[in-house]
Amino acid sequence: MTTLPLAEVRAQLSKLVDSAVETHERIHITRNGRPAAVLLSAEDFESLLETLEILSDPEAMAEIKAYRENPDDVVPLAQVEAEMRAAGRLPS
Repeated sequence: MTTLPLAEVRAQLSKLVDSAVETHERIHITRNGRPAAVLLSAEDFESLLETLEILSDPEAMAEIKAYRENPDDVVPLAQVEAEMRAAGRLPS
């Protein structure tokens, strides 16, 4: 984790954005020595939003819990695809 003051971030913004995109590192920004913001890539931001959406969805969380309790009940993707192809719902 990198923490930088706002003045330094202003001077290096383009470089820091490139770094966040390439390394997925979050850059914590301070103002007057106090936490003020976080710079992260758009991809990482979207991933965080997706995670929050899943965590806030009771049905999704119930499915995750059920899988963790009974991992053998999961159907492999290859089997699902084969069944969908056989039913004509996926191209061969």
